[in-house]
This record gives sequence, structure tokens and C-alpha cells, in this order.
Amino acid sequence: MKPITLHPSSLLVGVGLTAIAFVSMAQSPQLAVPTLARPSPQALVRPQDMVRIREGTPFTVPANKWFVVTALGTRAPAAYSTGSASVELRVNGVAEMKAFAGMMSDSLGGDAIGNGTSMREVPRGFSVPSGSVIEVLDLATFSPVDAEVWGYLADG
Repeated sequence: MKPITLHPSSLLVGVGLTAIAFVSMAQSPQLAVPTLARPSPQALVRPQDMVRIREGTPFTVPANKWFVVTALGTRAPAAYSTGSASVELRVNGVAEMKAFAGMMSDSLGGDAIGNGTSMREVPRGFSVPSGSVIEVLDLATFSPVDAEVWGYLADG
């Protein structure tokens, strides 16, 4: 095997270029590393932002706000509702979500949500923009329960 020899001037040029490269990298601006920020107090839900909309009372979402829906169901305990009593959330007259108010499971299939209690947790992030009209209806033909939707107003 043939021995490798380095020419002194080539070695000097290589070391010099490497030093210049390291110096130029040290002077380039560093990207900021994101830190975990704590939510501001304004981002927390305040009691005055909580809203409960009852059947028969449409609610218009105020300007520059979003209505974040947290639950849909009835005021009455599930034991008093029939197995077929269902509650529907409408936004601007369009049915967006349905929940069964009774203890029985959803026998009709489809878009019903819930776990056998009278109030159903809704998917996280479901929100309604400002200016929208929200209505909640009890779809049962005879039912002693009144429909409700719960949520809070968030800055938009």
C-alpha cells in the first residue's frame, strides 16, 4: 500500500478554509427556539362568558366572539326522558348535531353522540362564529324534557 503524503501548503489552506467556515457559521443569526408559553388570563374561560341556550330561545353569537359548544342535552334527569327523545342543535337553521336524551343507546345510528346520560359532551373544537343564530330543539313528539346547549364565548 502506498503511503499518503500531505503537502504542507495544501494542509495549511485546508485548515484555513475550515476555520473560516466555522467563524462564518458562528456569526449567522440563530433561529429562536420556541418555548412553552403559559396561557394568558384572558384566554381562560370566565364565568360571565358561559352561556346556556334553552329550547325556544334562539341565541345570536355576539360580534367578535365564537360560541364554543361543550354539551348538548336536556335539563331533566335521563331517567325522566324517553329512550327516543332526541335533541338537535341548529346553526342558522341548519341541523349541525343531534344527541339522544334518554338512557337508551342510539338505535337509529347516524350522527348521535353521548353516553347514556341526559347531557352529552360534544367533540372538542366545535364552535360557532359571530353573527350566527343558535337554536336547540327537542325532537320528540311528546317528552317532558326541554333541550339545552351549553358552552362559552371565546374571543374571535
